[in-house]
Amino acid sequence: MEKQLDSMTVLRRLLTLLRPYRLMMIGAAACGALTVLANAGLLAVSAVLISSAALMPPLFELTLLIVGVRFFGVGRAALRYAERYFTHDVTFRILKKIRVWFYQAIEPLAPANLQSRAESALFRRITADIETLQFFYIRVLAAPFIAFVSVAACAVFLSFFSPPAAAFLIILALTGGVGVPLLARRVTRGAAAMTARLWDEVYGGVTDFARGLAELTACGAAGAKREAVAAALREIGRRRNKLHALDSLTAVLIQFFSHLALIAGVFSGVGLVAEGRMEGIFLAMTGLVAQAAFESLQPMPLALEQLDEGLTAAERLFSLVPDDAPRRAEPEPPPSPGYEAAPAAVKTSAPPDIVWRQVCFRYGKEETFALRDFSLHLPPGAKKALVGSTGAGKSTVVSLLLRFWPYTAGSITMDGREITDMAAEEARAALGVLSQDPWIFHATIRENILLARPEATAADLREACRLARLDEFIRTLPDGYETEVGENGLKLSGGQRQRVALARVFLKNSPVIILDEAEQGLDTLTGEEIRASLRDWAGQRTVLTVTHNLSGLEDMDEIIVMDEGRVAERGTHAALLSQAGRYALLRRKGLREL
Repeated sequence: MEKQLDSMTVLRRLLTLLRPYRLMMIGAAACGALTVLANAGLLAVSAVLISSAALMPPLFELTLLIVGVRFFGVGRAALRYAERYFTHDVTFRILKKIRVWFYQAIEPLAPANLQSRAESALFRRITADIETLQFFYIRVLAAPFIAFVSVAACAVFLSFFSPPAAAFLIILALTGGVGVPLLARRVTRGAAAMTARLWDEVYGGVTDFARGLAELTACGAAGAKREAVAAALREIGRRRNKLHALDSLTAVLIQFFSHLALIAGVFSGVGLVAEGRMEGIFLAMTGLVAQAAFESLQPMPLALEQLDEGLTAAERLFSLVPDDAPRRAEPEPPPSPGYEAAPAAVKTSAPPDIVWRQVCFRYGKEETFALRDFSLHLPPGAKKALVGSTGAGKSTVVSLLLRFWPYTAGSITMDGREITDMAAEEARAALGVLSQDPWIFHATIRENILLARPEATAADLREACRLARLDEFIRTLPDGYETEVGENGLKLSGGQRQRVALARVFLKNSPVIILDEAEQGLDTLTGEEIRASLRDWAGQRTVLTVTHNLSGLEDMDEIIVMDEGRVAERGTHAALLSQAGRYALLRRKGLREL
């Protein structure tokens, strides 16, 4: 379950993210306010110029006003350019900051804290939600600042000529520029969250439809799935149409209040002119300046709408990375890692001494322990096997060593160092792992295998494929190593996918090899050939085999039989057969798998 965050918490965390750019944001917003004021100045000076010209004074008396018109005209254009330039610059910097922050925040969480979330929902947060936040500054933070400064400056200016006009401007600005948008926001409250949920349904539905098209078609459920996605899209369209209609109405109302400000400014000045308290040439100016101030209030409805969308998007991002979650600073990797991948022809680093001591772990607070008091010693060069039925805890042992999950109790050390005190990259550099369900990227065979060691030579690549019994298959392909394999190896069989992943392990050439169901998807003959390759290639490397398969374990230094997260039996193949335990019973019955 994701932790729901309140709006103030989300806003605080979002502003904290933007804090490094506060001076740039203030500068860009100041340019925006000065642009509005330059436009008001242009209208004010133009109105006085035209009114003065109507009295036909000598031309030199109008020179200063003409210069003022040119000054404000050129200044308005220059300030508008500066505002757009600095605003877009800071917007893209903010977008970069959020993207980098979010990746750095969720990368350590994978897979422990992300496995319960749909891939489509994560993809939407990485793309659409972050894209939404790029407008948070320009539409949410800058717009109110520009409006406040512009209206306040215009009101102060008008107060020197017509205090009633200044009062009317403030009243109408609060009513039309603040009251109307707030009323519209009240009507649309919750729309952003509902739209986000609908988009999650669309993303999830499309992803499920694309990946499960064969099964949906076979079950006759493709039409229903497609209709569910279409229904969600129609609902999004209906909500957007209503929102756009409301936006248009609020824009018209703000425009209406701007005309009221113009009329109020002019009529409030008539009495002042009649009483001799204001010269007549300033009468038109008071109305035009009041109306010009409303230019800064036009973005206010969009600002409040974007506030809801931005807070919703930020809440979805922050819910993945709780602010109050306990955090430990990740140690920096050493300048020269102790264990480095090396070509097959080069001797690898000495394997580390790895020890699990009384390790306990469970995947959730309400779940049973996946491991209970688990202990295991992997000395350098050891060949050991973990066997047990599905759910016995075998793969969990590997996941904890890879630091995918934090163990609840106990200790895991590598050469005497607790792995939690090591940089994750340093600990994993010593390990070459063939997982139970390896991911094959939508790329070429060459690119997929070179993930293990991008700088590997062509000879190293071919040798790794030979050891994985993949070279003959590659030679039959028209494009050879450059063959595209599709998303998650869609164009490959299960056994071929497994051999591509195994070739990665051979290419990385780490001092510790962990094989989690290495023969999954392979036929018996190929499995035996790969076991022989592994035996010859392993040499002095440490090998931990995780398997259901009970055959081929005769040469293991130790076999650990697991049951419900505990070590049920341990010993060599011969020692276990001499016991009247589960391993011996299954072997006597001729069973190959637990």
